[in-house]
Amino acid sequence: MHLLCFTHTMSGTGRCQAGGHHRPCGFRRRAVGVLALFAMLSGAVTIGAQTNAPLLTVEQLRNDPSLTPERFASYFRDFEFKLGETRQAPRDFLAARSGDCEDFAGLAAEVLREKNYTTKLVAVFMKGQTHVVCYVDEIHGYLDYNLRKEASAIQLANGKLEEIADKVAAYFRNPWRSASEFSYDANQPRFGRIVFAGARTAPQPERQGGSLVRQTVSRPPATQVLATALPERL
Repeated sequence: MHLLCFTHTMSGTGRCQAGGHHRPCGFRRRAVGVLALFAMLSGAVTIGAQTNAPLLTVEQLRNDPSLTPERFASYFRDFEFKLGETRQAPRDFLAARSGDCEDFAGLAAEVLREKNYTTKLVAVFMKGQTHVVCYVDEIHGYLDYNLRKEASAIQLANGKLEEIADKVAAYFRNPWRSASEFSYDANQPRFGRIVFAGARTAPQPERQGGSLVRQTVSRPPATQVLATALPERL
């Protein structure tokens, strides 16, 4: 999988924003050449800085005796967002220092579980996008890659899928349609319990003429929802 996401860039706060800005160039050829040279030099400096950045490894995370969910999240504050077609292997994610919500949440669930935390992966499906987080029972909250640059990457929640979905949807300003727990089997998502937003707004049964008239909520099967959602991930 990569559970969803459309192509986008990240703002300084970690919130996703689409597209970029383009300005027509009216410089003379010489000016263009100077700018190109400057860009090449800047690129060299940037590459050098990235090369010299300390390498974070899976072993370092696993061997950290003081590792907590908060401390785990702090390791990723300087990571960048980069959408992938499939989930990256943890070593590749850490070496590149860039990835997406699924890379981060999957690694968090794996490493923190080894530290005896109770974790679960949650995918929240919204219109046109999906977001993946790692919920940790012991801290009553979930780790969110979009909050990695904040003072705390943890969003408090009671653990119910509905509340997690509400908070994720509020962040994206995009109503959620369904949410599901899932795990990985040979790096492929295996979905478990799923909830639908429409189920909470279902009208109550009414009595007419002494008989109970049942009113149902029209919703697609879970397999249809997941099949529709999976091409995009955030």
